Amino acid sequence: MIKILLVDDMRIVRECLKMIIEKNSDFEVVGSACNGLEAIEMCKKCKPDVILMDVIMPELNGIDAIMKIREENKKVKILVLSSIGDEDNIMKSIKNGADGYVLKDIGAEELILAIQCINKGLSFVHKNAYSINISNNSDKMNKINSEKQIKINSIFNELTNREKSVLELVAEGMSNEEIAVALNISEGRVRNVVSILISKFMLNSRTQLAVTAVKFYL
Repeated sequence: MIKILLVDDMRIVRECLKMIIEKNSDFEVVGSACNGLEAIEMCKKCKPDVILMDVIMPELNGIDAIMKIREENKKVKILVLSSIGDEDNIMKSIKNGADGYVLKDIGAEELILAIQCINKGLSFVHKNAYSINISNNSDKMNKINSEKQIKINSIFNELTNREKSVLELVAEGMSNEEIAVALNISEGRVRNVVSILISKFMLNSRTQLAVTAVKFYL
């Protein structure tokens, strides 16, 4: 049984999520919270396996709550469920310890899949989370984002075929073991390629690599 904590400032959202999630007999909603501060306390009390965390909430937002929860609990899996899909929030969430990021327009089946992936230790980023609203950014930010994307694209174009193959499977949420089987290579070889990719894209973790990979393949 996967124990889940729901964190969202809107009661109706929490109630709807509970109904959707508990249709799956493998899931149990063990608690809910309406802000980041409550989430921290409920995490200690309910000891969930997975937390569904909103971003914009009163008193303490989801991104800061993730960091505080991670300071005390390294094992709980945290899946951000937000209406905001800009790259800044995604990267801040992952940097603070989130295991995945999905948008609230995700379908019920996809949400269940995301929870299952997160619980197994895989990363999960919904492809629509990259629909960045450029019109809301300043000209300076647009230029920075454009230059960053050009650099990322340049790095991608210089990857070997093996590196691209591994990156594509990382984007699909596969573990190193699953990638090894799919490509008929050793798991050690996969780990080496993943490490090389993390270094080439100047990232800090496999989760950040998965976020980058989604941009190219999903």
